[in-house]
Amino acid sequence: MCLDASTLTNLIAFAALLVTGIYVYLTGRILDSSRSFANEQIRPFVVMSMPLDGESTRIILSIKNVGVRPALDVRIKCVPSPQELLKWSRGGFDISRMLEQPMIAPNQEFRAYLCETFYVLEKGTSYPTQFDVSIRYRDSNDNPYDEPFKIDLLSYVVKKAYNSKSPVEERLEAIGAGIKKGVDAVL
Repeated sequence: MCLDASTLTNLIAFAALLVTGIYVYLTGRILDSSRSFANEQIRPFVVMSMPLDGESTRIILSIKNVGVRPALDVRIKCVPSPQELLKWSRGGFDISRMLEQPMIAPNQEFRAYLCETFYVLEKGTSYPTQFDVSIRYRDSNDNPYDEPFKIDLLSYVVKKAYNSKSPVEERLEAIGAGIKKGVDAVL
């Protein structure tokens, strides 16, 4: 089978067109992935935790935006209800007001004293120590976010005793490692 010059030229042009089409498709996917990664880096990220207060034995309720943009219309649902959390509080602070915020700025944190660690160990069976948390908020572009997770007070007490990481700390470190990996890949 012998191909004349015009047929060979047409086949080469078609192959080049096909390779260019594949290149454009793959480039588009890479750009979409990069755009998604960039949006993930600049979003708000609200977390709620019940860490220990420094070297003391006090458990603190902490709500913080660790993202780089403000979180708007923040609504936190906790099961058991916030009313159950109030049983832990000694200072009379109404924790339920902390669970609804019109805005949390980047690095802004709300903290309230809950109880001592020995109280968790002593009353652990009569009071809840595990909470299902759902944090809903939006960013300034009206992109909605819903962050469901669990808080286990006993894990915080064990963290203090054994100097291990809490689930929220592990999640934040994993997010940070993913962002660092993506930035390193781009550079």
